[in-house]
Parts: sequence; C-alpha cells; structure tokens
Amino acid sequence: MNYLKYKSQEMQGLSFTADFDYYFSNSFGVGAFINRFVYNDELMNQDFILSNGAVVKGDFANRIRMNFYGAKMCYRSYFLKDKAVLGLNLGVGYLGYKDMQSVVESYKVQGKSFGSMAEIDLNFFILENFSLGLDASWINGVLWKYRVINGGHLKVIELNRDDYIDISRSNISFTVSYYW
Repeated sequence: MNYLKYKSQEMQGLSFTADFDYYFSNSFGVGAFINRFVYNDELMNQDFILSNGAVVKGDFANRIRMNFYGAKMCYRSYFLKDKAVLGLNLGVGYLGYKDMQSVVESYKVQGKSFGSMAEIDLNFFILENFSLGLDASWINGVLWKYRVINGGHLKVIELNRDDYIDISRSNISFTVSYYW
C-alpha cells in the first residue's frame, strides 16, 4: 500500500453545510453555520508492518468525521440587475475531529481545535427568493492534542509545536439558497 498517496487523498469527501445569515444593511451582516465533513474508505487484503516488525495481512478501514460550528461576518453584492449575488464570509468557531480506523484492530482518534473559515460564493436567482450557486471555502485548523481510544484504553497525546496535525481543507460545492 502506498500510504503517502493514500493519505493525500484522505481529505476528499462529502461536506454538508447549513447556515443562517442576517443582514443589517443591503451588504453587511452576521451569521451562524454548521459544516460536517464525512470521509469513508476501505482497503482490502493489505500487508501491514507492526511495531515489532511482524508483517500481517488484513483490511484497512477509515471513517473521518469533522464538525465545524461557528459565527461569521458576511458581505454581499448584488449585480446583473439584482439577478445574481456575490458573497464573502469570514468565520471562526469550534472544529471537532474524529477518525475511526481499523488496521488489524480498531481504534478511534478524537481531537478538537479552534477553527477559522473564509468563503466566497456566487448565486444566481432562479425564482424571486431562490438561487443556485457555487461556493468555495477554506477551513483552517490544527490539532495540538488528541485522544486515542483503543480497546477501552484511553491515551491523550500532546504534540510539540513542530508536530501539530493540520486538519485544514478546502471545499467546492453547489448551493441552494432561500432569501426572505
């Protein structure tokens, strides 16, 4: 198994977002959001080298869940005779990470972090209050401490600054929005 190639593809998955924005002027507002990222993968019949040097054959399963909850500042600009809107958002919040893996035996890695988000979206109105659009966002966060749960045993691992784990990701998504 080419682990580095596998690891580089690991953060490609499904992302679901729900948000609510309140604009106190035509252009500026505040909002709240919930973002959930889901990744599942399974590799069958792989060779693994254990810490004692023994080689075992088995299956590898990986299920990552990331939740990001927070608040954001919003800017929007209407154009094309108010038939389209460009939005820019900046947000901060709680970023939770859970990785459930099975490599010969099962274990779970959990961590949490402070996260930040930048987003740009472009929406075109298809009805008076509904729009379809394209959204590009970047979510930033690092794990400096995490918990490993293996067979009922809990181990807390605190990392040195040079060893922090980057859990940042970028999203490109299609959007459906309702305006009232």
